[in-house]
Amino acid sequence: MISIITAIYNQLAMNRIYYDSIVKNTDSEFELIIIDNGSTDGSTEFFKSLGDNVHVIENDGNYSYSYCQNVGIKAAKGAVYAFLNND
Repeated sequence: MISIITAIYNQLAMNRIYYDSIVKNTDSEFELIIIDNGSTDGSTEFFKSLGDNVHVIENDGNYSYSYCQNVGIKAAKGAVYAFLNND
């Protein structure tokens, strides 16, 4: 399984495109780990609504890219990690 780790902050429209692209282009089993830096535009709720293979971790502030990736690594269950940006 692949663990796809992505930090987000808002960009709901882009997040919808991003998720659709992952589903369309990923042939392997995957989990998507979203590290949310305090989104206020519905992005958090969007990712939470997608099912069991999407895990949302909510930060209490807007943290750096490397901090978010480390949070994602700690939560990952896959044998391979992919670090992707939503844009």
